[in-house]
Amino acid sequence: MTTEQSISGCKKGDRKSQSVLFNLYADKLFAVGLRYTRDKNEAQDILHEAFMKIFKSIVNFSGDHKNIEYWMKRIVINEALQLKRKQNKIVLNNYVDHQSAIIQVQPDILSSITVNEIKSLISELPEDLQSVFNLYVVDQFSHKEICKYLDISESLSKTRLHRARTLIKNKIIQQNIVSNVG
Repeated sequence: MTTEQSISGCKKGDRKSQSVLFNLYADKLFAVGLRYTRDKNEAQDILHEAFMKIFKSIVNFSGDHKNIEYWMKRIVINEALQLKRKQNKIVLNNYVDHQSAIIQVQPDILSSITVNEIKSLISELPEDLQSVFNLYVVDQFSHKEICKYLDISESLSKTRLHRARTLIKNKIIQQNIVSNVG
C-alpha cells in the first residue's frame, strides 16, 4: 500500500490504512517527541496522543502525500509542547543532525567535536534557550511560529536563539582550548 493509498484509507477510517501509516512514520515521530522530553514513556504518550489527533483530523488534510510527514511532525511538536506546558516547564532533549547548522566556528574546531558532545552542550543550556534553539535549528520553525508556540515576542525568540548559539560557541571554543592545553 502506498502512502497516498494509506492516507486515502485513513480518511475513510480504515484500520489497516491507519496501521500502515503508523508503521511508516512512528519511529520518526517518536524521535521528534523524544527531543522534547527526556523520558521515553512521555515520548510514547506524545506519539500516542499525536496519532489519535492525526487519525481524527486527517480528513481535513488537503496537502500532497509528500507533505504528510511535515504535517504529522507539527502535530507531534504541538502535542509535546502542550504536555510540557501542562507540566509548567519545557525541557528539551536536544538532538542535532547537522553540526554546521548549530553555530559558526572555525571548521577545524567544529570538526574536532562529536555530535554527542554538541548534544551535551545543548542540554546544558537554560530551558528557555533550549526551547527556542530546538524549535529553530532542529525543527526549522520560523521565529513567528516560535512566538506563537511559546507565547513570547519574535524579538525575544531571536534574542534567545542568539544567546543559545553564543553560549554553545563559547563552550566549544573553551573546550577546544582546554583539550589543546591538556
